[in-house]
Amino acid sequence: DGNTQYNRTFNPETSDTYTFTAQFERYVRIRANVASGNYYYSGSFTGTGDYAVTDTAQDVTVTAVPREGYRFDRWTDDGATALADPTNPVRVVSISTADSDIALVANFVKTYQVSVGIYPGSENFGAITQGALSNATIDAGTAITFTATPNTGAQFIKW
Repeated sequence: DGNTQYNRTFNPETSDTYTFTAQFERYVRIRANVASGNYYYSGSFTGTGDYAVTDTAQDVTVTAVPREGYRFDRWTDDGATALADPTNPVRVVSISTADSDIALVANFVKTYQVSVGIYPGSENFGAITQGALSNATIDAGTAITFTATPNTGAQFIKW
């Protein structure tokens, strides 16, 4: 009768013959987790879940989506070494009857937006001679070097 509840109670109102046939299907569960050492909220995933298995292998696309302030770095699970490009956040997983549980692991990196420039109104008095940046995305833990050089007759005051 199409009921999808696995636990049923049936109470016939008339005398008749009733037949119930339970239907099952095999599935593969695709899970994706943020790599150990990353903040658990650094990213999320699309395409994960349970997929019915058929006799024909099927491809499922899983995408690692970094949250604001993070970037996807790479897939780091056991199957990642076979990927043509483990740094691509879009991954196609082929599932077949041999699979039951596919566990993917993604690595995300905390990032910061950095701008290095000259204070408005003092552009004629000096320049950034090394490391000028305009809203650049920098990985956490990455050292950046920048140098302010005053013109002749001017002096550097502060950052």
